[in-house]
Amino acid sequence: MLSLDATTLDIKNYFFLPTNSTSEDIEWGSSPTLFSGANGVPLVGATGKDGVIYALRRDDLTPVWQTTLAVECISPEDGCGSISTPAFDGQRLYVGAGVADPDSDAGGSLYCLEPGSGAVVWRTLLDRTVLAPVAVANGLVFASTTEGLEIHDADSGGTLWTDRQYGALYSQPVVSDGVVYATYVRGDVIAWHIGDPPSRSTQTRAPRPSLPGSGH
Repeated sequence: MLSLDATTLDIKNYFFLPTNSTSEDIEWGSSPTLFSGANGVPLVGATGKDGVIYALRRDDLTPVWQTTLAVECISPEDGCGSISTPAFDGQRLYVGAGVADPDSDAGGSLYCLEPGSGAVVWRTLLDRTVLAPVAVANGLVFASTTEGLEIHDADSGGTLWTDRQYGALYSQPVVSDGVVYATYVRGDVIAWHIGDPPSRSTQTRAPRPSLPGSGH
């Protein structure tokens, strides 16, 4: 991870993953997330294929805490490591990952962490892994899994609703005005009204691009 001068783009500080892995493909998996730690200290956090979320001081990238979320791997699609960018709601961090126990029947995990210490507030095991960033709004956590869209209670992690009929999602859900928008691998963009239960309000499918020489 690098911190750059916003004017000159000179490198100010950097932090390498402290992994002892023999693999040549263990690197950062997510984008950085800005949040506040204990006593309002400005922090930045990110996850890696080593399955760990790291929290660093924003001013000098000094490590503050780290929490293991999942077992290390080079292919997060297999339910290990993490490439899910953490989400911060002003009080807690939420992040998706693979599983910490390689013998588990679960396919992935959803975590809520204390931003000051990295302590686990709750962990919910999922049928499939979460590759995309999660979204949090109005006391709900929205997770895109490799099997469908899920909604969880932000305080307890309890599963409130799941949808499996449209398949995998690799992008972050977007929440606005009581509607969650989800983009599916098969090309559908679906808007779900967040009710009890959620209901599909609109659906569209992205057009397939024309191939060179196809005549279309």
